[in-house]
Amino acid sequence: MVGVTASVVVKGAAGPLIAGVLLGGTFIAITALGIQMGRQLAPRAPRRVFAVMTAAFGLGQIVGPVAAGLLAQAAGNYTLASIMAAVTLLLSGVIAWSAAPKSP
Repeated sequence: MVGVTASVVVKGAAGPLIAGVLLGGTFIAITALGIQMGRQLAPRAPRRVFAVMTAAFGLGQIVGPVAAGLLAQAAGNYTLASIMAAVTLLLSGVIAWSAAPKSP
């Protein structure tokens, strides 16, 4: 969320650099953790979980740019679209956190 927001809020070259480090670095970890969690949630059907995860990612790759383009067209820049993406990431994190199994 911070990386997405930094890409449009922080001026100069620092914004994209911060975004690149925060987004690129976390993307690898989130992907690995997602695969591991998928195996834990469905140990008998890991291929099915991976298929659903891949389909959800693909849907996001289609819907996200369309929504961002419409918001950018309406606002005249990508600031609103980036802020909405950051909010969506925050909400996704809250949902994932609340859905995670709680340890005793």
